[in-house]
Amino acid sequence: MVVEEPTVWAFDDLRLKAEELRAQAATAVERGLARVFLRKIDRFERIRDHHAALSTIRREVERVRRQPDPSAPPSAAPGPAVAVGGSFDGVGRLTPVVSEKLDAPRYALMDETGAVRCYVTPSPGVPLRYYIGQRVGVNGTRGYIPEQRAYHIMARHVSALGGGRLR
Repeated sequence: MVVEEPTVWAFDDLRLKAEELRAQAATAVERGLARVFLRKIDRFERIRDHHAALSTIRREVERVRRQPDPSAPPSAAPGPAVAVGGSFDGVGRLTPVVSEKLDAPRYALMDETGAVRCYVTPSPGVPLRYYIGQRVGVNGTRGYIPEQRAYHIMARHVSALGGGRLR
């Protein structure tokens, strides 16, 4: 089931069967195996829920991108993020972001002064964590987060631009 798109994952039947197996188990080993299987189901449900949250962010970013926030000052209106010669949607030093909000972006591109240029969320299969601390160029779907008055990129591709890692 998990080789399919996370949006079609349904674990209710598997969970019921695993709970039945745990209840009917004759030995502690069998009960333990059923508990391990139930924990795996829990893990995949969390992955599915995270994927759904990212999809919600993606839809909201696209909606905001099409309809600029009228309360935003003209200088903060959505447009090209930090483009270099038009080849990237965003450029900067990739930095992790810590937020209590579950659906908040987990990365930001910072400029040389340490200011946030835009927030970045990786598309599935884009390993941003390998580029933390490096100067990168990011291509993807651009948008705007009105509550933070900041640009957002759903990254589809990332390229190291040199400048080394932060120490």
